Amino acid sequence: MPSSPRAASGDAKGDRVDERRQPAVTLRRPEAGMASRFLAAVRRSRDLHRPWVVAPDSLAAYRSYIERLETDQYLGYFVM
Repeated sequence: MPSSPRAASGDAKGDRVDERRQPAVTLRRPEAGMASRFLAAVRRSRDLHRPWVVAPDSLAAYRSYIERLETDQYLGYFVM
């Protein structure tokens, strides 16, 4: 019997799943120290995301975003 349900499962092609493989996507809580990477990503993806998403595009706007996430009314994650 497999050690876990995932060990017995496979992908859509029927291949076995390698449990040691890192996930393709992870979620992270935004932090102040991520500002430069975040702002660079915003500049690179602006044309792709507008008009649907308008992300903070300055250090001041990013800091406001982080402060807003520190309240109980907002929750945010970065998709990495």
